Amino acid sequence: MERTHKVCTICGETKSVSDFHFTVKERGYLASRCKPCAQEYARTYNHLRRLLHPGEVASADRWEAIRRKYGITQEDYEELFAAQDGVCAICGKEESNGKLSVDHDHETGDVRGLLCRLCNLGLSYWKDDPGLLLSASQYLSGVRV
Repeated sequence: MERTHKVCTICGETKSVSDFHFTVKERGYLASRCKPCAQEYARTYNHLRRLLHPGEVASADRWEAIRRKYGITQEDYEELFAAQDGVCAICGKEESNGKLSVDHDHETGDVRGLLCRLCNLGLSYWKDDPGLLLSASQYLSGVRV
């Protein structure tokens, strides 16, 4: 017999199983909290985390975002940073906040290096096109194409 209702452990209300998320750890099992209670818990928990440990949370969130987006760990980043002597791979300048951006190939996803914010934005504006960058370089050098 298929279960159609469940009691939320937070609000104590009996609700339809569609009002509960499935758990991440155990496939096919329903969470103990209903969706609204789970959302309120997450909101409160994250708010308290940021209030109590703002630097740690921001740092942990940053490394988790880098790991998810680029597939590199904090250690990988720090190795790249050290290999580049803590400066941008293009302009050779340090970033004022000490954090260089991870540059990656948008087609392959491969990490190319670490760049300052302006160089990273510049590459994105030029659509990672070496031909456009060469034309821009020639233009700035006074060579007309």
